[in-house]
Amino acid sequence: MAVTAHRIGLAIVAAWAFTNCSAPKGTPWIERPLVTTKATVGQHTITISLPKGVGRFDDPKGKIWRNVSPKFAFFVAVFQEASPQQFDLVASRKQVSRKQTATEFEIVIEEPGNKRHTVYRWLKVGNSGVSCKGILGQKMTGAVVTRSNIWMTRICRSLNVTSTVTTPK
Repeated sequence: MAVTAHRIGLAIVAAWAFTNCSAPKGTPWIERPLVTTKATVGQHTITISLPKGVGRFDDPKGKIWRNVSPKFAFFVAVFQEASPQQFDLVASRKQVSRKQTATEFEIVIEEPGNKRHTVYRWLKVGNSGVSCKGILGQKMTGAVVTRSNIWMTRICRSLNVTSTVTTPK
């Protein structure tokens, strides 16, 4: 009994060490390598390039990867959505870019104050779709904002749907 508890304890410590040491401590998020991550969102298998070591949690609508550090907060949400979201641009928010085709919709919005971007990309898949929404933390300022905006756009643009599970009728 004690041996089994000891082994479980060692397994937990080893798992913690592995997940918490996957990226060098102190390396800024935008300088960490992006690694291709595979996940299932609704009925779709997706890949997306995310910074090494970022945490993930499951949401009923999909997957969310995030970091909530006071120095550099961000989140990337990938959801199954029937159609692209519509964005009302109030006077304080500026549209940086917008692209729309029959199978893709992308909008990048500049937030007031610190000029950080919110990136939204939706891909049509059959009668449905998959979206990526990337948001940077509000406390970001200075030169890091420009580099981070490019980084977040690159992450959402890396979203691909690799397969779809079809249910028999």
